[in-house]
Amino acid sequence: FDLPSKLRACMAQDALVLAVKYYKGSAPILEKYGAENLAAIKKEVDCTLVEVRDRLSTRLQARDASQQETLETIQLMMDLGQSPASIQAEYLAERKQQLHLELQRAARQG
Repeated sequence: FDLPSKLRACMAQDALVLAVKYYKGSAPILEKYGAENLAAIKKEVDCTLVEVRDRLSTRLQARDASQQETLETIQLMMDLGQSPASIQAEYLAERKQQLHLELQRAARQG
């Protein structure tokens, strides 16, 4: 069961799509046996997933992300169990903050 090493390799290459795919394929096994036989592996996977989620949040907030990249990021976040409502709130909060900063900049220049 080499999921932790696969996830670390994916993170090193910023291959978040592949990391989520590996996790989703192994999640049922981790849920079923993680507490008993795979506790150390599950703990390591959970720690790596925190980093995956953080990177996805960063990608969601990227100003230069294309629509396709944003959609892919949203899908990956949902694949990891994040609700559409929480993704929407996160996305809109960041956009609101960016708009506020742009309005302040425009007011200073005008």
